Amino acid sequence: MQFIPAKSLVKKREVPTKGINPTLVEERQRCNFDQEQVAEIMWGSKQSLTQFRKIRDLMAKDPILQNTVAWNDLERDEQMEDGYRKLNRKMKISKIPTDYKNSSLWSLTQNGGTSTSLHHIMFELTVRYLGDDEQVAKWLPKVLSCQMIGSYS
Repeated sequence: MQFIPAKSLVKKREVPTKGINPTLVEERQRCNFDQEQVAEIMWGSKQSLTQFRKIRDLMAKDPILQNTVAWNDLERDEQMEDGYRKLNRKMKISKIPTDYKNSSLWSLTQNGGTSTSLHHIMFELTVRYLGDDEQVAKWLPKVLSCQMIGSYS
């Protein structure tokens, strides 16, 4: 991780107020550091933060991807159905790859994670890193496109 002197983080910025708690707006305006720079540090890189924001914005704009359902109030089969419906929509409209790197980003923007979190985090990584070249060439494209979904039980 790169060390950033505290002095370079000091910066005032305008904070949008629509829909944000007024007390939080006040606190953000009083902060003595660059919030954007801190966000980049927390996400590990500017690229990761940008990717997260693209996913967040895509989900906020699309009526199918929006979190309008109280996910915790759904039965398990309803949660799975909601997750697969969103996965199908995401695969149709998004140019952002769905793989183990972005699976956690999608999970953060979706209530309860994604229906394929284990698929990407465990199964995809197993195929990607434990398969020989021939197996990876054969199976990884199907895993990434969700033509084949796997996990462990």
